[in-house]
Amino acid sequence: MPKDVLAVRGLRPLMMVNARAERQVRLANRAILRGVGTAVQVDAAARILPVSPKTARSFKTSVTQKGVAVYQSQPSTGKHPEFGRMVMRCLLIARNQNTAKTEQAYELALDRICAGWDQGGAL
Repeated sequence: MPKDVLAVRGLRPLMMVNARAERQVRLANRAILRGVGTAVQVDAAARILPVSPKTARSFKTSVTQKGVAVYQSQPSTGKHPEFGRMVMRCLLIARNQNTAKTEQAYELALDRICAGWDQGGAL
């Protein structure tokens, strides 16, 4: 596993079980997990905002089988050779500075999901 990845053990089996859940439960769980990436998304957007407000608005958070990802949804034109590196650097710095918040948010999100299943969330 790469050393610069924030990994969560046991997330894949949880996502596999989630895939078999009812649609409303699945959507609610995805919404909970999407909130995990909010701190990184907001921080990265604040870092790139003075350079490009359009790029700052284009940062999105998605939930996949492997976890939560923050990415740039609308790539730039490629006319400025250093811009892609600058965007990636903003994302990496935001991720590194929000690692503790992200870990805590993941724990709370997983606790909320498990509590929902314990209280009768249908599978």
